[in-house]
This record gives sequence, structure tokens and C-alpha cells, in this order.
Amino acid sequence: MENLYAMGLTVIVISWLLQYLSITPKKQDFNPLFLMFYAIGTAVLAWISYISGSPLTALLNLGAFILPIAILLKIKK
Repeated sequence: MENLYAMGLTVIVISWLLQYLSITPKKQDFNPLFLMFYAIGTAVLAWISYISGSPLTALLNLGAFILPIAILLKIKK
């Protein structure tokens, strides 16, 4: 189980690295890859929290999954 937590957090760290590398003084938008990787990482954390019996943590991670998806859908329009 601990490996899955590490995998979820690793994906989140990769997403932040992608976002950091995509920012320039002239371009400070959300990188779609950041949003996708962040959503995947939080989905993994939500699932692991749910199956390990922590519904509050699962719900909070689910919210952290939904928000980047909503932003991604909004910027794709």
C-alpha cells in the first residue's frame, strides 16, 4: 500500500515540475500536462485512502482530483 502512496505523490511531483518548467515571464498559464498528471496522482491517492478505510482523506483527495479536471476542461474551450 505504501508503494501506491509513493506512486501517487511521485506523479504529483512530476506534474509540479512540468508546470514549473512551462512557466516563462511571458507565459504563466496552466500546462495541460500538469493538470492531467496532478489529477492522476490525486486519483491514486483518493483510491488508496478509500480502500485503506479513510473516507475523509479519500473525499479530500477526490476534490483535489475534480478541480484540475474542471480547470482543464475550462481552458480547453
